[in-house]
Amino acid sequence: MPYYKIRQNITGSVKEAYDKHALISDSPPKDFDDQIPRKFTTSEDQTYEGYVHEHTEAKDGQGLMINLDGSIYDGWWSDNMPHGKGFRIFASADSYYGQFQNGLMHGHGKFTRVDGDTYEGEWAKDLQEGKGKQQWHDGSHYDGMWKKGKKDGKGTFKWADGSYYEGQFIDDLFHGKGYYKWAEGKIYDGEWKNGKMDGEGVYSWADKIQKYEGQFKDDKRHGHGTFIWANGKEYTGNWNEGKMEGAGEVTMQDGTKQKVQYGQGVKVT
Repeated sequence: MPYYKIRQNITGSVKEAYDKHALISDSPPKDFDDQIPRKFTTSEDQTYEGYVHEHTEAKDGQGLMINLDGSIYDGWWSDNMPHGKGFRIFASADSYYGQFQNGLMHGHGKFTRVDGDTYEGEWAKDLQEGKGKQQWHDGSHYDGMWKKGKKDGKGTFKWADGSYYEGQFIDDLFHGKGYYKWAEGKIYDGEWKNGKMDGEGVYSWADKIQKYEGQFKDDKRHGHGTFIWANGKEYTGNWNEGKMEGAGEVTMQDGTKQKVQYGQGVKVT
């Protein structure tokens, strides 16, 4: 990391974050043969020390910018914008270390929040885009695909209590095929829509014996499906909002079968 005289102007939590990181010099994004080093103050709101273009005096090359609100950027510049590898600390002391393009986080980088939450992976125009891993300070983490700052595509989300979901996401929600295991051992393997069990799936209890296999809607058994109790009894038939509804068939433990009729979960005949 180059030594800048204006580093002494960095204070508070931003200074603490800055002191924890060392900028790894990288190949410049363009030919800088016509640059000269100088300290350059752009306005009352910003102070810059580093390289500027000899002819235009635009920030071009490696340099440190300190803003009036306390935020800083230390890294490579091109035409007055962060471009290449750099380290940005926001006024909140949240920080980003990685690639920039035309002033925006773009490429591979790591974002660290003051509370300990982190994201490391691919970025596009200041948003998570592509493969990346986010970790929360409570121990939860997501590893998978992102689109425009949201979980989108295939990924795995694990919670601090041990439960996890592995499957498809759209717009930060479970959507498509996915496998969810609760901390207490219950499992759902099937289709999801807008964050809810919806479509064909299998819901199993922790004992791995009692289960429901069939259709779901809005997190409830809905449509046609089979429920197997822990004692071996089975019901196959129609469901409505989580309750047995209409015609069905019950199979007893000894294999005998009986036609039944239900209304709102209550056996009618």
